[in-house]
Amino acid sequence: MKNNYLYTLLVLVFIVSSCETKWDNYGGYKMDYDSKLQHYIILDKSDTVCTNPLGYTHEGCRIIFHNPQGDIDTFCIDKGGTVIETYVDEVKYDDKFILVNQKLLGKICECNPDCLKEKYGKESHTATSFEFCKDALKKSKIHDYWIIVKATNDIYGPLSASQYAQKRKALSVPDDLKLDFEK
Repeated sequence: MKNNYLYTLLVLVFIVSSCETKWDNYGGYKMDYDSKLQHYIILDKSDTVCTNPLGYTHEGCRIIFHNPQGDIDTFCIDKGGTVIETYVDEVKYDDKFILVNQKLLGKICECNPDCLKEKYGKESHTATSFEFCKDALKKSKIHDYWIIVKATNDIYGPLSASQYAQKRKALSVPDDLKLDFEK
């Protein structure tokens, strides 16, 4: 009887831990998370076979990153691979574009272990310092912005607010698709 109970409990834990997130799917991309402070955008499609420099092949998507300096990097990223790191604060999308407002945890003192130690004398995050980080994250004015063109897998960013506005215009992002800070 005890073994049946333990077996049932283990199966339930496995099922719950393997469930997909309830986040929206943005047409091949989706929001995912590891914790309350780890929200990021991952690739949720696979449309090509890529070959890495060592000759190994795998399924994924060819993603083209465009940085503000005009550099272009092309990667083959596996389904489930991260394309925009944490912390993704806001996402707006339509059938062609995904707009992302990102706050960088590393630039927020209360979320950065080195700064946390210097400012608060904490070696690592505790329940109290975790609350410092959550509060600082809410108040933070440090943002990067990203634009994903879904059809081509072109990703533009990280962009400042002015770079973001220029890229929106250049890509003809519709006026009715806006992040909250634009309203």
